[in-house]
Amino acid sequence: MSVNQVILQDINFHIEKLERRLKDFYDLPSTSDYFIGREKQINTGVNVLDKIEVFNTFISIYSVLDQEDIKYSTTANEYANYLDNMRKGLEILKKEREEIESKNLKEITNIKLLLEQLYKKRNEIK
Repeated sequence: MSVNQVILQDINFHIEKLERRLKDFYDLPSTSDYFIGREKQINTGVNVLDKIEVFNTFISIYSVLDQEDIKYSTTANEYANYLDNMRKGLEILKKEREEIESKNLKEITNIKLLLEQLYKKRNEIK
């Protein structure tokens, strides 16, 4: 094994470790009040960052109803309600993210700095 391969192996180890540590800050346990959608049905925890991404995706899809001259229909009404709920849920999740980042500012900042350097070095070696 070459020196570069050893370095890459170690870099990848630390990236995985730090990414997991960073993700853990944003995981809410299954006992939290932030069950949303399927998590409520299957009793799993929620990752705030993942859920924000999911909500943003569906808000962009459902918001077509805001942009078009949609006349009342059962479907339009149903998805307008989904859109309202997604927007409300997104605000809750953003507040939770802010609290997490405020509470863990030093750790999150240091992890992101280390990850940035590890990614950079990994790309240089590849």
